[in-house]
Amino acid sequence: FYLIYPFFGTASPVTFYSGPIVPVLAKIIEIFDVPFPYAAQIINCLFFLFFPISFYILINKVTGRKLSGFLAVLFASLPIYPFAKTRIDFAFLGKDGPHIASLTFVPLAIYGLLVFCREGKIKNLVFTSFFFSLVALTSPFGFFMLSVFAILTCFSEMLIGSSRLKFARLLIILLGS
Repeated sequence: FYLIYPFFGTASPVTFYSGPIVPVLAKIIEIFDVPFPYAAQIINCLFFLFFPISFYILINKVTGRKLSGFLAVLFASLPIYPFAKTRIDFAFLGKDGPHIASLTFVPLAIYGLLVFCREGKIKNLVFTSFFFSLVALTSPFGFFMLSVFAILTCFSEMLIGSSRLKFARLLIILLGS
């Protein structure tokens, strides 16, 4: 919060939105007489603030340790290059706000993919598909990067066993989203 406090009350740079999530949410805020560039900046700030929470959930799932998740979030939030400083520059000063916003959902999508690959179940499929779709609707480039991470994650899971089943589950997620 401290890192992005200077950007509250500022307008978002003119950006081409390739996905509808940020513009739709900004239009909802625009109902309250907030101009669109300011509303988009509010949405970018909210997504930026929720990234550490989603990242913590993923790291905690992968490692099974709360301290590891806390340390990973701490490192990701360092105000230096290449950590939070880079995300701040691109989201609030550059034109990559939607891509940085999609980064908020990527850890939750990978978390869902891990659980779905390991356990299956329809609720895990719905959870994972929902977050894959959110990433795709926020930024198609973010979805491309998520797909790369998903393939790597699935491959690491395939090394543990049940390769065909886990690969089939990955295909279901990628094609279904």
